[in-house]
Amino acid sequence: VGTALERIAARGVAAGLVLRLHTPVATIKSHLGRLAMVTLLGTRMGIKGVGLDPQAEGRHREARHLIDATGSQPLLAADGGIREHTVPGLRKAGADTIVMGSLAFGADNLADRMSWVHSLPGPG
Repeated sequence: VGTALERIAARGVAAGLVLRLHTPVATIKSHLGRLAMVTLLGTRMGIKGVGLDPQAEGRHREARHLIDATGSQPLLAADGGIREHTVPGLRKAGADTIVMGSLAFGADNLADRMSWVHSLPGPG
């Protein structure tokens, strides 16, 4: 990971990491200063339509703590299991943003859905 991040930085491009459910959040700690975004998956890869894994909010809290403790500033994103009932908890647990997918595309009124997402309280 470190070598890849060095190559990306040498090209002046922002870097990000995506962690699968089984990858320990602590994996990002030594890389936080070089990341613009960290995305935590809330479902197993390749499985569509499943609910948010029970450990997802805890993983976001852990990542938010690591980010805040190091003073780094990558955007923390949540992807997978994004539903109306899961987004508030993910935001509260530390997610700065979400990958909306069907939450956006399945909305009867996209403008209303976006207003709702933007009205949610931020991390903390």
